[in-house]
Amino acid sequence: MNEILLEKEFTFLKEEMRELKNCQVQFVTFSVTGTGVLFGLVALTRNELLGVSYLFPLTILLPSWLIFFDKARTITRIVGYYRIVEKLSLGQIDAEFIGWENALAEFRRFEQEGKLKSSPEKDTLISRIIKLVLLQASPYWTQIYFIFLGLSALSCFLSFRTKGDMTIVIMAFILVGIFAIYNLKVLWELIWGLYSHKSNYENWKTILNAKPIR
Repeated sequence: MNEILLEKEFTFLKEEMRELKNCQVQFVTFSVTGTGVLFGLVALTRNELLGVSYLFPLTILLPSWLIFFDKARTITRIVGYYRIVEKLSLGQIDAEFIGWENALAEFRRFEQEGKLKSSPEKDTLISRIIKLVLLQASPYWTQIYFIFLGLSALSCFLSFRTKGDMTIVIMAFILVGIFAIYNLKVLWELIWGLYSHKSNYENWKTILNAKPIR
């Protein structure tokens, strides 16, 4: 195995993960700051559109919420591949080293063909729910989920309380509910399901035909 290629792969993957994490932080910071600024501006304007104006932050919050967890999925996918490359460089496994872009193409092919599998977890359903509520399961992701959910719900509540157009407010509540359910599903999969570090690692082992060296 070409050690120079492996070293370049390590460098690239670390930089890619760093960029993705920085991107996540920027989205969260921008969303929280932007929402605060918009709430402040709306509070200063007293007109007939006051109620509806409190829904403006949703134009920032909802897309950022989606993008944040999409980046999280990308990060766990890279981490799973990184573990394979790391063990390959240490001589712990034998695997097909085809480079990140080629490997990613194979990963997507497996995904399209429904060949990716979720690794079983020991936690029961009740245990998982308790851990989520108490922020014990992947606290960072869970806290971010509740930050986006809380700000989005607050936006709808303030619009409702200031007597915004009820049709629009109800539609906003429904939209936030859809985003909340979808992102909760992604969060769940990130912690215990198909997008988890464990599942990604096991799927990469299959894709790259990784076998332990005895």
